[in-house]
Amino acid sequence: MDGSDRLRGRLAKIAEHSAELIEIVDRSHRWIFVNEAMAQACGAPARELLGKSHAALGLGDALIARVRALHQEVFESGEERRHTFTLPNPEGGASRRFEARLVPLVEADGRIGALISYGREVTGERALARKLEETQRLESLGLLAGGIAHDFNNLLTSILGTAAVARRSKDRSAIDEALAQIEASCIQAAGLCRQMLAHAGRERSAREPLDLAEVLAKTHELIAPSLPADLTFVFDIEADLPTVVGDQAQLQQVLMNLLLNAAEASEGHGQVRVRARQVDGASVDWSDARVRPERADGALVMLTVEDRGRGMDEETLSRIFEPFFTTKASGRGLGLAATLGILESHGAGVAVQSAPGEGTRFRLSFEASGACSRPAPAAPKPARTPQRILVVDDERGVRRVIAGMCSSLGHEVVSCASAAEALAADEIADPPFDLVVLDLTMPRMGGTKTLERLRATRPSLPAILMSGYSEPEIAERVRAPATAFLQKPFRFGDLERALAEVLNAEGSVGE
Repeated sequence: MDGSDRLRGRLAKIAEHSAELIEIVDRSHRWIFVNEAMAQACGAPARELLGKSHAALGLGDALIARVRALHQEVFESGEERRHTFTLPNPEGGASRRFEARLVPLVEADGRIGALISYGREVTGERALARKLEETQRLESLGLLAGGIAHDFNNLLTSILGTAAVARRSKDRSAIDEALAQIEASCIQAAGLCRQMLAHAGRERSAREPLDLAEVLAKTHELIAPSLPADLTFVFDIEADLPTVVGDQAQLQQVLMNLLLNAAEASEGHGQVRVRARQVDGASVDWSDARVRPERADGALVMLTVEDRGRGMDEETLSRIFEPFFTTKASGRGLGLAATLGILESHGAGVAVQSAPGEGTRFRLSFEASGACSRPAPAAPKPARTPQRILVVDDERGVRRVIAGMCSSLGHEVVSCASAAEALAADEIADPPFDLVVLDLTMPRMGGTKTLERLRATRPSLPAILMSGYSEPEIAERVRAPATAFLQKPFRFGDLERALAEVLNAEGSVGE
């Protein structure tokens, strides 16, 4: 026996006793070699498997067909393949999962005469991976909860403190300023809720043509009361910007995040410059873009937010879009990760430039939709007054606020805490209610079922449905005539417009 024969014998011994599952199959899909580990996995001695195919294991027609198709693919392509498969446990119990690599064995004449498969069991690894994923998920939820709680506590502190100052003040202008601050804090809180809904996959987009300059102006108006007095925002907005298609609430959340971040980075003084221009994407250098816009070579609306604050080093800059990452002392929720997710879902691009001591510049790029102005919505006709309105919500504070809003518009209001109360009140109402405002999520009977019962005898009863979820989430439930939707939280003007809309709808009660 020469040296090469001895080497082949040693290699055969190694393969025979290897912990990996090793098999060799010929072009007829039959075994010409099976090592001990493979034989044990199949539950049969190796000598009984030789000359047979996988069909001898009784694995089922579907799996046998998949294995043969994979073998044939490697024979024809000459390229190795990786795959996973499951085998019954010969000792009983749960099935065992394996992953394997199929490699073609090339003869001296270049023909592929057989395939060798190297496999290993990954059952325990998969269980460990699932456990690790669960641990990471719980950890991320803890970080998210801590960050959201931190932000909410800050907002509640601002609201409570501002309300206390307003209560003690006798200066009407100071009271108005305090109320504006409270309103801005509430809008920020609503943005946090949208972040949580987006993280849970419950926040969907309602796309429409948007005037980005208008959205920007509204966003700045909302946060203005909370900005430092020594900080100036300078807006440079090109006239007749094309509209962009997007979800107004989500884009407002993006802009609010960037403007507040710029204000904080500026440490309360100096300037933040905000520019908006129409550009030709083909002429833009995208080399520094974190995300390129989906259509990078067409007409774009480019928005730049630039501060001259403390800036960021390269390591910080590389991590700013990571979920839960923050340079602050405590967690801050999803932060710029949510911003990036919204921009990507809109097909927008984003680039960030920053350096320590030189400030930060965010550059957002949106596809221009073509029109140069957003058509102004037709103003609803004033709602007929007085009307009898039934308000249904299981939260006492919400009922009181909505009843107060309706009463201030001159309407007569009856409030109920449950569907049962509402149905009983409707049954004895004389004259009948002209409109119902009700929450969609209530214990025992939700708003949809309640409205069905109320409309059983009056199909055209006007209704305003309320929910903490977004309209696309419940779109199928609000498409009926004389039916409007308000996402909580909403403002007085939103309720006023919804009342006018449903009361003036064709076919509503009282027409």
